[in-house]
Amino acid sequence: MRSSPRRPRKVQARKDEIQRLARERLGLTSNQAFADHLGVDVATVSSLLNGSHHPSSIVLATVIDALDVKFEDIFVIAPLEPPARQAA
Repeated sequence: MRSSPRRPRKVQARKDEIQRLARERLGLTSNQAFADHLGVDVATVSSLLNGSHHPSSIVLATVIDALDVKFEDIFVIAPLEPPARQAA
């Protein structure tokens, strides 16, 4: 019996929760300050929060460690949206 093919998935950040935790636990109020704290470029933080970046496992681990949370507290696994079809 064949199983159905797995749909590709992506990690999505829970932006509001990450920003709240960074503010409350670390006293950081900007993406730049959070990036500096993590040791990454501000573009990495911005793209992680807005969903345009698929974070590496190192970035995921760094964020989780910095905020002292579990993965599922600040990230969700979501189906990867198929590319939009263009009309012929």
